[in-house]
Amino acid sequence: MFRRKRPLPFHKQYQLRITPKPSRKLNYAIGVLSIVVLVFASSTMVKVLTGETKSLPPIETAYVRVQVLNGCGKKGAAAKAADYLRRAEVPSMELDIVDEDNFESYDVSETMIISREEGALEYAHRLAAAVGARAENVVYQALEDNYLSVDLTVIIGKDFDTTIQKLGSTSR
Repeated sequence: MFRRKRPLPFHKQYQLRITPKPSRKLNYAIGVLSIVVLVFASSTMVKVLTGETKSLPPIETAYVRVQVLNGCGKKGAAAKAADYLRRAEVPSMELDIVDEDNFESYDVSETMIISREEGALEYAHRLAAAVGARAENVVYQALEDNYLSVDLTVIIGKDFDTTIQKLGSTSR
């Protein structure tokens, strides 16, 4: 009467388990994603070949931490110089005044700029040109305890008035 179904041979049972039927939704999703990737790749190729895309120019502005010291003895010289330096336009540099104080003596004849890091010597020369200090007054001397991470130290000398005038002309 009723016939029993015979089980499938083992190898056919195994095949049915490992090869599921593909779904139409999955096929549509793969097709749409393939088109999106193709459009993106072709637009990128067109932009590269036409020269529309170029690499970004290197960042040339350096962030420099500056300490300003009064070496001329005039009251408020360091604060006044620091204010001018905050507004000064120095090529390729952004100055951050981290300290204003007095130098160990008040007999500095000309404004000096001391580079506290070996790599900051170039920036010291740029700052010297901006404030009107002589190139001979730019030196390198590392700080033993550089807890403020100072890159440059500006020591205001007796030529303070001419330095301030020079700084005033470079202010924004």
